[in-house]
Amino acid sequence: MSLLEIDETERLSAPLSIEAFRDLTEWWWGGSHEPEMSPPLALGWDIHRQWPNAEGFAIWRDLMHEYEQPLLVNNLLGPGDPRQPVTMEQYEAALVDEWGSYAREKHWLDQLIVDVMHGERERGYEPCGDAWARTEAILNELAAKVGAKRAGDEAQRDAREARRQKRLDRYFDLDDAAYAQWLANGRPWSDAKKIERWSERRTHELLEKAKSMSVVPFPAPPKQAAPRYRFETISDLRKLPAAKWLVDKWIPDEGVGLIFGEYAGGKSFILFDLLLHLAYGLPEWHGAKLPGEPRDVLLIAREGSKGFGERIDAFKAHHGIAADPDRLVFMRSPTNLGDPAQFEELKAAIAASGRQFKVVAVDTVGRALPGEDFYDAKSITGFMERLQQLGEIGQGVAIGVHHVNKSGDAFGSVYFGASSDFMFLVEREGDGQLVRGKLTCAKMKDGEDGWKRRVDYGKAASSLVVTDVTEGGDMMGKALKLSDDDRLALQALGEALRARGQLRPEFPGRSVTLNEWLDQCFKIGGVSPVAAKPMRDLHRRQVKLLANRLILVQDQLVRIIDQTANAHAAIPMATPAGQFPPIPPRQT
Repeated sequence: MSLLEIDETERLSAPLSIEAFRDLTEWWWGGSHEPEMSPPLALGWDIHRQWPNAEGFAIWRDLMHEYEQPLLVNNLLGPGDPRQPVTMEQYEAALVDEWGSYAREKHWLDQLIVDVMHGERERGYEPCGDAWARTEAILNELAAKVGAKRAGDEAQRDAREARRQKRLDRYFDLDDAAYAQWLANGRPWSDAKKIERWSERRTHELLEKAKSMSVVPFPAPPKQAAPRYRFETISDLRKLPAAKWLVDKWIPDEGVGLIFGEYAGGKSFILFDLLLHLAYGLPEWHGAKLPGEPRDVLLIAREGSKGFGERIDAFKAHHGIAADPDRLVFMRSPTNLGDPAQFEELKAAIAASGRQFKVVAVDTVGRALPGEDFYDAKSITGFMERLQQLGEIGQGVAIGVHHVNKSGDAFGSVYFGASSDFMFLVEREGDGQLVRGKLTCAKMKDGEDGWKRRVDYGKAASSLVVTDVTEGGDMMGKALKLSDDDRLALQALGEALRARGQLRPEFPGRSVTLNEWLDQCFKIGGVSPVAAKPMRDLHRRQVKLLANRLILVQDQLVRIIDQTANAHAAIPMATPAGQFPPIPPRQT
C-alpha cells in the first residue's frame, strides 16, 4: 500500500522517532539536492506537534539558521541600503515567538514529516545503516497497519454478505419446494400473499411456454433521400435554431471539445464535478444554468478510477446528497480510438447500452490513443471526428481530457484546437496541496472566449471537491510571509521596471519580461546566479508575491501592481519586548 492511499488522519497517528527525523535533516544539510521548500516553514507545525519541548525547538532553530538566515548588521551592502538588519539576539527572540505560534490546528500549508520522508525517498533519499532501517520501519509500519485494518473491515463486510446470501438461497429453496407442493395439490386457493405470488409465477411460466404470434407490419412509405449538397441563402441560415447549451455559455448541447492542463492540475476534478451535477439533475453548475433534470453521462476512464468512489462521497457530503448517482456510468476497459475496428465496436456497445448519454467523456486522450503520433494532423483530426461521433450517439456532447505542452497549449497537433467547438485550460495555484486554480476559455465557437474563472477546491469526506467557480481568474491566494529573498526579488523588479520597463498594448502598465527580472535579481539578490535552476527559484518568489497581491504576471510579462509596494522590500527589524525567554543549547 502506498503512503498516498492513506488519509491524513491515519498519517497523523504514525509513530516517528526524533532520530529518524535527524537523519533526514542531516541529509538535507549534506546532500546534493535542496528541499522543494524551506523545511522550517513547511515542517514547523509537525515538529512542534511531535516534540513540543526544548529538543524539538533546537532542531527547528538549527533548520531556521540553515535555510532562513537573518540579515545581520555586518551583512549590509553599504550606505543607502534600504534593508533593516537585525541582531542575533533579536533573531533568536523572534524564533522563540514563532515556535510558540505553532500551538494551533493544522493549516493547509503545514506538511507532515512522514510525507516529506516518503517524498524524499522517491527523489533518491537513500541513507545508510540505522537511518535507512528507521525510515523504512516507520513508513512500512504505517502502511501495514492501515492495510491490515482495511483488509479486516473488508473481510467483515464479505462475511456479512455471505451470510445474507446464504439466508436468501435458503428462502428461495424453501419457496420453490412449497410452490412445487402447491402445484401437486391442485393449486388450492387462499387469500395468503404467497398464493398471489405463486399464481403470478404460474402465469409467467405458461406465457413463456406459449408460442409467440407473428406480426406482419404495414409497409413503410419510401423515404425521399435528402440531397447530399444543400445550397442556402442568408435567410435560410437565419431560420436555423439558436445554439443550445448543456451548460449555459460553457458547453453546447452538441459538439466536441477539450479540457486540458498540466498533470495534477485539477482537470479530472472539474470534469467529475460537472458530470455529477448533470447526473444528479442539479439546476446549475456554479452559477451556470443546467437542464435541471438527471442526464445519463458516460466516463471512459483510463486514469484515476481507484479514487472515483472517494470523489463521489466527497461530492455527496459537500452537497448534502445521500444516494449514489445512477446516471453516471463508467467504462474502464482498455480501448484504442485510433483503431477503426475497436472504435466501431465501442460505438455499437454504447448504442446497445440502452442509455442516451448527453455527455461522453474520455479521460485521458493520451490513454485512448496509445502509440499514436500526437503531432500527426491525420491522426488527430481522425480522433476528434471519432470522439464527436461518440457524443452523437446520444445526441450529446463529447469531451476529451488532455495534457499541455511546455508552452501551455494542448499537447500535440494544432488540429486539437481546430477540430474543437470549445476548449478550457485548467491551471493550479502553487505546487502544494490543490486548493485553488484557474479556468480559461481558450476557444468557444458559438460564443465569446478568452474569459477566466477562479476555481476553489475543498476537502470533503476523504477527497477533494470543487467548491466554487467564480469570476476573477487571478490566481492569488492568501497572503504568505515574505522571506529576505522574496523582498530582494521585489526590489529587483522595481529597479528593472525603472531601467527597462515598457508600455505594451497587450499588458496594462509598465512591464518587463521575466528574463529581465531574473537578470536584475542576479545583480542585487533574490536569486543566486550560480543556482542549479534559477528560473525555478524565481518562480517560487513569483508565487509568493502573487499571493500577497504585489505583482501581476501575464504570459512572459510582469509588473508591480502598486509602485509603492517597493516599500515592502525592506526587511523589518524585530523590536525586543521585555526579557528574552531561555534558549536551549544548539545541537553540534
